[in-house]
Amino acid sequence: LYSSEKARLRAETIKRKLTGQNWITKIDELSKKPFYFNIDTGEAIWEKPNVLQMLEANEAARSGGWRILPLKLLVSIMECLVPFPDRNQCGATCRRWHEAATDISFVKHVWPVEMGALAMNDKKLGKNHFRTIADAISAAVPGD
Repeated sequence: LYSSEKARLRAETIKRKLTGQNWITKIDELSKKPFYFNIDTGEAIWEKPNVLQMLEANEAARSGGWRILPLKLLVSIMECLVPFPDRNQCGATCRRWHEAATDISFVKHVWPVEMGALAMNDKKLGKNHFRTIADAISAAVPGD
């Protein structure tokens, strides 16, 4: 009986941890600002716990669908696609995807000679930045 009760209590603790039910919101007496308190560990933090943030993001994704994905993540996904026709077709999905498909990071930039582009270190050039137009054209793929 003791071991089964101990296993049940451990399972409840794990369930609370995974579902975020072990975190409650309290109000600080001095600052009158809310903070989060873990009833299992006694931990108190000002920022929303990661488990609660992930649960909210999961719920937003379920209710909002693919358009809720963060822009940075969508741009990373679009980087894997060929600009034309793949990235172009994905951009037609919704306004958010169009914004990601036409992100400024996909534009090829050529540094002017006056800025010392020819002597510039490769690390300083950055992604999609080139010394000459010929370099940019040679790195371009269909649709750029």
